[in-house]
This record gives sequence, C-alpha cells and structure tokens, in this order.
Amino acid sequence: MADVTIYDYWRSSASYRVRIALNLKGIEFKSVPVNLLDGSHQTKEHRQRNPQGFVPALAIDGMMMTQSLAIIEYLDSRVPQPPLLPADPAEAARLRAMAYVIAMDTHPICNPSVVGHHAAAFDGDAEDKAAWMRYFIDKGLRAVEALAGHPATGTFLHGDAPGLADIVLVPQLYNARRWGVALDDMPRLVAVEEACLSLPAFAAAAPEASSGAPKVDAKAQRRAAAEQRQLLAPLKKAAEKLEKELNKVSDLNAEVENALFHHDAVAECVVFSCR
Repeated sequence: MADVTIYDYWRSSASYRVRIALNLKGIEFKSVPVNLLDGSHQTKEHRQRNPQGFVPALAIDGMMMTQSLAIIEYLDSRVPQPPLLPADPAEAARLRAMAYVIAMDTHPICNPSVVGHHAAAFDGDAEDKAAWMRYFIDKGLRAVEALAGHPATGTFLHGDAPGLADIVLVPQLYNARRWGVALDDMPRLVAVEEACLSLPAFAAAAPEASSGAPKVDAKAQRRAAAEQRQLLAPLKKAAEKLEKELNKVSDLNAEVENALFHHDAVAECVVFSCR
C-alpha cells in the first residue's frame, strides 16, 4: 500500500479510533499532528483536507478521507483481515449499534466546540462544562454496558477478537476517565478495555504514544515531586503532632466517661440504699 498519512490530534477520540484500526490492519502510516488548541484545524490548508475542520483526515489510495467510522469501514473492506465486523448480519448490526451509541449519540454532544458554545450561551463555567461531559458520557456508556450483556460478548464485545465496537469504546473510556466519570458500575466495559489495551495495536494508538502528544520531561517531573514533598513536609509533621494531641484528648475523654460512669453507678447505689 502506498504512503498513508493521518492528520490527527493526539487526544481526539475519532483520531484514536482510526489509529487503532490502522494498527489492527497492519497498515503503516505517518502521523501529521493538527493542533486543535491553537486553531490549526481551522486553517485553509486543513479545511482543504476536511471541509468541517475536524480530525482525523486520512490520505490513502490517492484519496483524502474524513469521518472516523467511514474510514474504518473503508479500511475493513480494503484490508479484509482481520475483520472488524462479524459475517453474520445480525451480529454486525449489534456491534454497529454499540459503536453508534458512542460515535453518533454521545461523542457529538461532548465535542468541545458544542460544549463551549452551550456554556457561552448560558453563562456556564468550567465546572458546568465538566458536568455536561460527565452526564452524557455516563449515560452513553451505561447503554453500551447493557448492550454488552449479550451472550455473544466474550473477551471483546464480540467473541475473542476486537472489532468496530471495541475500537470506538476504548477512546470513549479514555475520555470518561479524563472527565472523572465513575466506571464502577460498568464491569463488562472495563474488562473489555483491559483486554484491548493488552494488544500492541491498541497500546501503540494511545494518545500518549501519539507523535503529537506533549513530551514529558521526566527529570522535571521528579524535581517537581521532590519540591512538593519538601513543601508538604512541615504540614506532615504538624499533622502528626495534631494526631498525637487528638489521641491524648481521646484518651482523656475516655477517662472522663469512665469516671462519670462510676460516679453515676455510685450515686444510683446510694439512692437505692436510702429507700
């Protein structure tokens, strides 16, 4: 296959999906980061790739393709193995349904541009935006958790091999954690995610592994952690001292309660003996 290039953003869910699919199909590709934070996606150059100004855009087979699900289905037809949808039409429809709950019903209303526009229209702040994200991501994932209760669900959302629904699920769970969505009530999805992330195709597609991801300065992180420990050291000592004082107060309180108990008992005996 000729050179394949994905124009993506490291933390974009749609881009993450396509990177996973490319890896599962064994298609080598080059990644060209498009920074959504500095407006690079709105430039004339990028809009020629994708008139919506979204990511990803995929240059493949002499075409420029957009829309992650359309790209993934093209890849599946272009490189049939391993298949991303089962041959059985009913099972294929079931997996599409799970993928669509996320990609069509949840992801669009959690797009930063949508959330930002809504917040601006109703004088919302950062916490309002986060609450919006948590509400709709949670709602969508709970529906997928219920759909995953089907007998055909195995290690993955269909049997023992990842497919379209898994490709869409994993980026959404990444987003869920980013926004603080509780996943305790979604054991099926968490188990599927764990199985997916154990595969090199998924691990290599992760946002932090993307070429556009911010570089982490390990030395700076260690230095910052050391400085934080140093700043917290006096507080830790003060807390330990306070804990000792509280323990003394607790012991003293126990002694007082014990003395009062004995005093009440003696008083009761005196009263009883005087009758």
